[in-house]
Amino acid sequence: MKRYAISVCMTALLLTGLSACGSGQTPAAESSAETTQAAAADTAAAPAGTDSTAAAGGTEAAGAETTAASAENAAPITTEQTDAARTELRESTTSAAQSAAPEDQPLFTVTGEAAAGSDTMTVQVALTRNPGFQLLSLRLYYDEKLTPVSDGKQCEYENGSVTEGALATCPVNPDLHLIGYVVLGQSVMTGDGTLFTCSLRLPEGAKSGDSYDFSLELLDFNDGKNSLTGAAEPAQIVVQ
Repeated sequence: MKRYAISVCMTALLLTGLSACGSGQTPAAESSAETTQAAAADTAAAPAGTDSTAAAGGTEAAGAETTAASAENAAPITTEQTDAARTELRESTTSAAQSAAPEDQPLFTVTGEAAAGSDTMTVQVALTRNPGFQLLSLRLYYDEKLTPVSDGKQCEYENGSVTEGALATCPVNPDLHLIGYVVLGQSVMTGDGTLFTCSLRLPEGAKSGDSYDFSLELLDFNDGKNSLTGAAEPAQIVVQ
């Protein structure tokens, strides 16, 4: 489990370029937050050249070392990226998502509810044709006119029916207009349904008929042994 705790924390960093991992806000995640943060601190404190296999032993330590090395060498997404770069990233993600998914391929979708006169909209990310997975990380790109309900680092969210009870984190990067979601189950998570729900603030003066664009990018999807593939559909949520 230590290997996966490190993986969850490091993947969250790669999702957003934030300087620190936050604990998930689900009830189940809160009890595991200290373990996740401690594992990340141990990795950061290890001197260069330390043999992590000798320190932790076995395949799990090797996996943790690989994860930490990937995070350290990866160029973080920074707030200095230009508007053009952000637009290119969002457009390429949407273009890939628009490819038709085979009927038997797992499909990730975004749905939401927004009412005129309300301050916020509720957004759900769901999975259908779930093959059974243990680790998932993805990015939810939201319309730049919206603002996630967050503390600046972690979005307020709830795990859904598929991920209930799993360890999760939901980092946010307002500069890139993205919400990350990383979830780890103690066992393979099966069944179709909601992965997580979050809220975003509507712009002042939002009215019926206003629409907001969303897209998804799948980063990691596996069953604990094998990598899985899936398709993601862009969405447009309209204020009712």
